[in-house]
Amino acid sequence: MTIRIDSDMQLNGDTQNPNLCLRFLFPTCTGFKQTPVNRRRSDVEIFRGDDLQITFDVIDEKGLEVSFDKTQNLKFWIAPNNDSEPVIVKERENGGVLFGGGIILLGDDHRFRLQIDAVDTEDLEPGNYYWECQAVTDNLKTVTGAFGTFRIKRDLIRTENEPA
Repeated sequence: MTIRIDSDMQLNGDTQNPNLCLRFLFPTCTGFKQTPVNRRRSDVEIFRGDDLQITFDVIDEKGLEVSFDKTQNLKFWIAPNNDSEPVIVKERENGGVLFGGGIILLGDDHRFRLQIDAVDTEDLEPGNYYWECQAVTDNLKTVTGAFGTFRIKRDLIRTENEPA
């Protein structure tokens, strides 16, 4: 099953592995001002209490793959806004997993996957949240390569809504 969301992202998956593909834009030397690739801002939409895998392709401003296998730290945070405490934290450090974990480096050295589990969102209020994905490189440079709105939609199918 393939569902196209827009030109910047695509939702692929089945009932076992819903998967959203996004880009993590990693500046190599010229920064973001002449970026011919898709934007690094991506908005994500999920029903409260659903599972979702987000696969990030790490690319530079020219759209070329960037080796990411020596990254010191990867962080993915979701908060009500960028001035609030995060409500979901996924982190990975030096090949290990911190806190909620859920970040997996894939076999390709330019991809990683983030796992959002049903329990991460089941108790959150529906609405718009803000998310960022940040990396600390092997030479200790910090890059926020992707960000956007994380919209949690109200779900109909919940225990309290089941007919008597």
